[in-house]
Amino acid sequence: MMLRKILAFLFILFSVPLFAAEEQTNIVLIFIDDLGYGDIAPFGGSIPTPNLDKLAQQGRRFTDFASSCPYCSPSRAAILTGALHARLGIHNVLMANAPIGLNPSEETIAEVAKKKGYATAIFGKWHVGDRKEWLPLNQGFDEYYGIPYSNDIGPDRSIPLYHGGLITEGDETVEILDDAAKNDALTARYTERAVQFIEKNKDKPFFLYLAHNAVHTPFGVGDKFKGATKYGKFGDDVFETDWSVGEVVKTLDRLNLRRKTLVIFTSDNGPALAGRKDGGYDTTLREGKGTVFEGGVREPTIFSQPGTIPEGTSANQFAATIDILPTVAAIIGAPLSGNKIDGKDIRPLIYGEEGAVSQHETYPIYLSGQLLAVRDSRWKLIFPHEYRTSEPTGNVSPEGYPIHKRVKQELALYDLQNDIGETKDVKAEHPDVLKRLQNAADNWHKQLGDGKQFGPEVREPGRHIKKK
Repeated sequence: MMLRKILAFLFILFSVPLFAAEEQTNIVLIFIDDLGYGDIAPFGGSIPTPNLDKLAQQGRRFTDFASSCPYCSPSRAAILTGALHARLGIHNVLMANAPIGLNPSEETIAEVAKKKGYATAIFGKWHVGDRKEWLPLNQGFDEYYGIPYSNDIGPDRSIPLYHGGLITEGDETVEILDDAAKNDALTARYTERAVQFIEKNKDKPFFLYLAHNAVHTPFGVGDKFKGATKYGKFGDDVFETDWSVGEVVKTLDRLNLRRKTLVIFTSDNGPALAGRKDGGYDTTLREGKGTVFEGGVREPTIFSQPGTIPEGTSANQFAATIDILPTVAAIIGAPLSGNKIDGKDIRPLIYGEEGAVSQHETYPIYLSGQLLAVRDSRWKLIFPHEYRTSEPTGNVSPEGYPIHKRVKQELALYDLQNDIGETKDVKAEHPDVLKRLQNAADNWHKQLGDGKQFGPEVREPGRHIKKK
């Protein structure tokens, strides 16, 4: 009898888990192209965005959230790795057949998720190298469907506007983006793939990176959204993008995954003002894409997970896209590689913990390898440089876009807490702040360079070696 009891106890001990299985948080990262801070309703825009309104109501808006760079490729390299683009050696927009790409030795957020058994996918724009060795399947993603760059880039420059952009599945070209109808269908195609991925992986943890080509020019709008707003084709494009967000969230709701899924919505850089012929951009921010002013780098950002993140709230402390990778790693309990990154774990800000503050002592803004600005949680120092304004010259480019004036910017210090539009230079009134940020800039120069030469901490990007 005693032997039987012992055997029964051992059977129970070894057949029943001592602890309940850990429930992993799904991650959905929605990354929009060229969406300005004031382009959507939760951040003051006029274009109707009912699904983003709801997402903000069910989550937390970040009102001081920055990209690494005001251009596509550098900002995407940064969000994928948690490192400043200047550290990764990706300083400019990568064109078709570019000789460099995101180095496979860099750890992406998908690779972080894979350590915990996550299914991973990207649908949309990649733009950190279009050669096979740099495509998503070699960077931690199980699935990929999209374009390796922007929808106005491609290897065939004889095709106007679209230039023969290659629609890619896995690592093979499946279609050529060679007419407006195909461009108009991209948002719906990506959304359909995203929904299918969630449905297929509903019973296991997943990381979904939905990186729309919208709202980059040339604007692509599906038939049922054409003329849907009074803000022209751009407004219709934003409205369809909002619909896409709604479809993803509705799928999570339908599958009872919403409360166990963190949804992050943000943009790669500010609005491409030079390419906008109508609609959008209601904001007091200065300038847009291609500049280091707030209009170029401050992004409309929402974190939402009902039951975990306080709903209908705002975080006004500074954070950045590079913070997403280390934060997600902390949430899912995944270790990071030994690669140095610049992002911080911002869970206290996301969860609204009392007294939570920005984790960035200073934050540099590099453009084309040159440090043009450095900021902290309140102040921003901009160094002398020339930039393209949003004011047109009256001339147009071969693609039909307005050519804008270029002007010189002098050394200036702005108080972003009281002057978000960067209208008043206050360096004379705050010499101590000026000196502190200049010293910070010197430290960043020592690490990452100054435009004349790269610093010792700049890593090599992936380089394509031609076979002899």
